[in-house]
Amino acid sequence: MHYFCKSRSLGTFLALLVSALLLSSWKDASTKGLANHQPPDAITLPPNTLSAEDVALPFSRSDFPANLSYSHSPHIIHKRARALEYNTAVCKGHASYQQILAAFEGTGTPGPEFSEQDMRNGWSRDDEHGGVDPSWEEAFKGTYGRVPTDAESFLIDMNLFKGFKNVNGDMVTGNDVERGAHFELAYVPPIHTIIAINVRSPTYQVRQRFEREKKPITKADIAKRIPPLNRLSDVMWAVWKTVSHSPNDLRYIWHDNVINEDTKGIMDDIFRMGPTKKPVNWPGLKFGVDTDEGMALLGTPNGVGTAWLLIDRAAVLGRRVPTVTIFSPSPDNYRMLWDLRPLSPTSSIVTLPTSTHVSVSKLFRDIGARIDIHTVEGIGAVVDYRRE
Repeated sequence: MHYFCKSRSLGTFLALLVSALLLSSWKDASTKGLANHQPPDAITLPPNTLSAEDVALPFSRSDFPANLSYSHSPHIIHKRARALEYNTAVCKGHASYQQILAAFEGTGTPGPEFSEQDMRNGWSRDDEHGGVDPSWEEAFKGTYGRVPTDAESFLIDMNLFKGFKNVNGDMVTGNDVERGAHFELAYVPPIHTIIAINVRSPTYQVRQRFEREKKPITKADIAKRIPPLNRLSDVMWAVWKTVSHSPNDLRYIWHDNVINEDTKGIMDDIFRMGPTKKPVNWPGLKFGVDTDEGMALLGTPNGVGTAWLLIDRAAVLGRRVPTVTIFSPSPDNYRMLWDLRPLSPTSSIVTLPTSTHVSVSKLFRDIGARIDIHTVEGIGAVVDYRRE
């Protein structure tokens, strides 16, 4: 199923495929539930868009492995008080995905840089080695082939506990300081990893307060009560730059024990669509961010931090398009892994009408190449093309 958020123009098309697409795509599309899409118009391609060596977007369509293994029996899905519905999350994720692509082209606005003074503005900071939970062993071995040592890990806990200047430059003191706001993260530079262990952003805390007090809330209300350094993506980047010798080597972002009910609700929806219809342990369920499931996860409160990191820091991190894996090692303990795999320097992103997917794949197989085409909201697609 595809969720249509807004009308949007089709992107660049492949001229060399015109005749084959027009002849075969409509017949093949019907086998994929795409019969409501119209056949594509003529395709044009700017010169040098495709490289015979690599035009790669290195992730695949949602992959449910046949050999799922569990350290426990799949468990029940809990009832939740949630405000974020699945189709809304898909649309939010799609908007973030488009901003990520825009950042690749340099059309976005780089995020703000934060100084040591910003990191002390209302924030306390406790640093120690360690922070890698033993319960991550299976997932870490599956990802890195080993478990990082405590000596390799920096556990940094930032808590908002004292007066600060807000985003408007006004002082905030006393009971207006959201002292429950904190960012507890583990940074592991040797394996290019950040682990979000316990995160309650100032904005989240302000919203919770207004909800408890049954008061309406506006953006101005929030701005009065938060410091400039207030987003997970900015905290991750500000600290990562101080602990890593090569900040652009960041590759993995883990979320341990997701607590946000909206995020967990979206994860519930996706688990229900999986092979067991219930949460599963590592290796979990993996999705490209171009899929409905991947975009829904990108559109969650936990996914948006990864999105903004890629948008704001594109100039340093380069072109990254993430995959996401979700899993659950114990009842109601949900975890999420974002793999920020880089695109190669020769990679290109190409869009195609959805109804061409099957025929394009067949055509490229016929000429001895491999191609993966992925749905983007039922209209666009991304191509991974390599000569075999």
